[in-house]
Amino acid sequence: MVTDNKLNNISIADLLRSISAAYKVKDLPNSRFKIIAYDRAATAIEHLSSEVKDLWDEGKLEDVGGIGKSIAAHLDEIFRTGKSKHFASLLAGLPPAMFDLMKVSGIGPKTAQKIASELKISAKNPF
Repeated sequence: MVTDNKLNNISIADLLRSISAAYKVKDLPNSRFKIIAYDRAATAIEHLSSEVKDLWDEGKLEDVGGIGKSIAAHLDEIFRTGKSKHFASLLAGLPPAMFDLMKVSGIGPKTAQKIASELKISAKNPF
């Protein structure tokens, strides 16, 4: 998942966007609202003037607009243990290469997943 040396705002925002993408690909019930929530949280963290880990250290994670109790709990688990069981289960079964492919302009999560799966592109899980 995310290691201690990668606990910066950009890596956390990337992780949250990947979770949003996983919800889009898996099309789980009520995922529409979760997709919006994770995208908002990612944008909020990306634009913070201080590190999100520092806010977590101060117990002010939920003070960040866009971070609610659920996302704060998952981030707390990441900051404490270096991984999130919920995120790991959500990302399970998805080809890690899809997250690299999504960085190409015009390739969304479903297309990236399809390309990575059909072409059997291997990549190390970035999280």
